[in-house]
Amino acid sequence: MKAGVKGYWGGLALACALAGVPPAMAQQDGGAAASPQVERRAPVVLRPAEKTALLADMRDYLKGLQDIFTALSKDDMATVAARARDMGLINVYETTLMFPTTSGVRFRELAAMVHDDFEEIARAAEQLQKAKKPSDRKSKEILGMLAATMKRCVSCHESYRLTDMGHAQ
Repeated sequence: MKAGVKGYWGGLALACALAGVPPAMAQQDGGAAASPQVERRAPVVLRPAEKTALLADMRDYLKGLQDIFTALSKDDMATVAARARDMGLINVYETTLMFPTTSGVRFRELAAMVHDDFEEIARAAEQLQKAKKPSDRKSKEILGMLAATMKRCVSCHESYRLTDMGHAQ
């Protein structure tokens, strides 16, 4: 696949995600609307205010990841630790499940694992910060930990969709 095409689809997916439009609903090839794809993700039903707060938390995670990657590129382990710890402290149990379905409970379990992952990343960055001679290998270990955490994020986003009481189906 050509880089320009990859960039186009990646940009379209990002723009759709930011706008709240499923990529399948976005216009493609000459402006013709694509046919809607069947939504296969399990719903997690929340109160509208809880959904809004949870989506804001997810945006904060993206900002935090950007900060962590930037700090790693500068070998700034203090910032890596601080941002990872911030992300590990977000309380997933502040969101009560409107209907504690299997999908909702699994969603919360995955979220709790992500929070634990960020705590581990913070501890690893603190250890690296204390080391007299920080090694490149250790920084790569933190990158590996972030990659494993991002797999959980991707899995969750592929498996679940947030919906509020007024739009539950």
